Amino acid sequence: LSPISRFGHFKKYLKDLPLMKTIGPIQIDDFYIIAQIIDRKKLEQMSIDEVWDTIKETIRQEKKQQHFVEYIKTLRKKNSIEIDQKQLLAVSIPV
Repeated sequence: LSPISRFGHFKKYLKDLPLMKTIGPIQIDDFYIIAQIIDRKKLEQMSIDEVWDTIKETIRQEKKQQHFVEYIKTLRKKNSIEIDQKQLLAVSIPV
């Protein structure tokens, strides 16, 4: 169960959907979505104080992700990776 605000372009399909009516599958990018509106809640405007911790955490996570991507780029430049095809084919993965 997720708020409609998390669905990006898919919101236009959900906005006017009657309660308990199922729609789909709808393809958006590489995904197929089936949805049903089970409840609607009135959106309340929150103050900046109420969302400040979430804003700070989101910014912190974005910076952390940027640093990680840069770190991986640095590692790739410093190190070469070779794949031993024989060893790769010899690996058995139980299903």
